[in-house]
Amino acid sequence: MSKVNIFPEGNWYKANLHCHSTESDGQLTPAEIKELYKLNGYNIVAYTDHNVVNYFKELNDPDFIALCGVEIDLYDKTKGYTRCIHLNAIAKDPEKAKFLGKFTEFNSKNFNEVIKLYKENGFIVNYNHPYWSAAEAADILELEGITAIEVYNHGTQIYNGKGISASQYDLYIKNGKKAFCIATDDNHNFDRKDSTKYASDSLGGFTMFKAPSLSYNNIINALENGNFYCSNGPLIYDLYIEDGKICIHCSPVSLIVQRNERIEGGSISSNNDSLTYAEFELRDNQPFTRIELIDKHGKMAFTNPIYL
Repeated sequence: MSKVNIFPEGNWYKANLHCHSTESDGQLTPAEIKELYKLNGYNIVAYTDHNVVNYFKELNDPDFIALCGVEIDLYDKTKGYTRCIHLNAIAKDPEKAKFLGKFTEFNSKNFNEVIKLYKENGFIVNYNHPYWSAAEAADILELEGITAIEVYNHGTQIYNGKGISASQYDLYIKNGKKAFCIATDDNHNFDRKDSTKYASDSLGGFTMFKAPSLSYNNIINALENGNFYCSNGPLIYDLYIEDGKICIHCSPVSLIVQRNERIEGGSISSNNDSLTYAEFELRDNQPFTRIELIDKHGKMAFTNPIYL
């Protein structure tokens, strides 16, 4: 069997797809966020302030793209406890983007109406931090039209340990739904306000895009087509299918796992972050496969599902 590359030709670009600035409840200005992230090797930040659409075009330069976005949110206490839904909408054409309104009711019909409204008006819609949101199975499984789900949200992990939503993501794709997975910061930089109470929520979760060059349109195309992986630490260098196997090259980790619709998927492990390559057999009639990496510090990387 010939080799099938999962990632296209191009260059890697590092992104934070969820952040908050002084335009809503963040503590840094948009320009300060750019400075922080660019100094730490990021090429892309999606500015997703709460319920306001902003395009900071003046921040764009040859090595940095400011994506135009908005976080749409709704909270519900009718069950006697708080749960919520948060969606990030990222504009395909930032020059035409505008805020289209919020949710009005906490039910799947209204959620999907809002998703459809934003998609029809030129936005990509992602589902944020389902574990932190106290999402129930029905809340997740009834969503339609989302592009990606946050499997890692650094802010919610730092603040209360509810940032890893890999099981909620698996629930979605194992039930025949299709969505990519992303890792984000959701940074508010509250540590700038009170460093004795808050840890830094920046520079944790990131998404690595493969694109021919750094441009707004190229990153949007990569997001729509799944040409990326996500992580809060380990790096993936190559991913391909060859001779009936899924093969991955990566930075040193201690555990590499193949995930699919079954309990068993396959894994290899070591005690000292000595793994930089793994391959797993693909069986007949396997609907999808994806790979997770974990290093000795518990840092993780996730590939998107590969549908077979």
